[in-house]
Amino acid sequence: MNWSAKSRESHDLDAALKKTPEWKRVRAYHFGRSETNRRDTSILNKATALPSDHEQLSITRPQAGEENSIVSLLCAQIREHRIQHDAQSISKVVARILSDERFGFFLLARIDGQVIGIAYLATILSIEHAGPVGWLEEIYVSPEHRNKGVGRELLSKLLEHARELGIAAIDLEVDSEHQAAESLYAGFGFRRLSRSRWVKTLRP
Repeated sequence: MNWSAKSRESHDLDAALKKTPEWKRVRAYHFGRSETNRRDTSILNKATALPSDHEQLSITRPQAGEENSIVSLLCAQIREHRIQHDAQSISKVVARILSDERFGFFLLARIDGQVIGIAYLATILSIEHAGPVGWLEEIYVSPEHRNKGVGRELLSKLLEHARELGIAAIDLEVDSEHQAAESLYAGFGFRRLSRSRWVKTLRP
């Protein structure tokens, strides 16, 4: 990723999508960098047949005009976590992410062309890892499409794409009661840290 490609000053992401402080933090390291360290989205364009009903699942970067789908899924996600933010606030954050790749990237899951899932990896430059790292802030699948392997495919493609971008590590957090998510991440090599996550809200 070209971290100096855009001239305007980078700002912190809107805190709108941050989760509550009591969540547990998990980290895994992924060092499989590509030799060219350039963006290659070919890995995202392959359709996968879901074993349950043979619907065609594809995972890709967002296409032009899909901002509303992104906002809709993210709003559904934060409602499930009882976080109060309006769609307009989320839309502003989404627009900033889509306009500046230094903030990270979205992946969208589609079944037969319908957007039914999303993942968002926020990126920062890390002293600890001496390079770019990712924070897996969101991974969400519409309720009617869960338990079909969509979340697993989203995570798999996200890790592949992160490697292509040269991202050195990925952090995430898991709700203390979400055992299924813990099992999913552990299966991909994530490990629990002996640290706690703290947060201070700086605006109303």
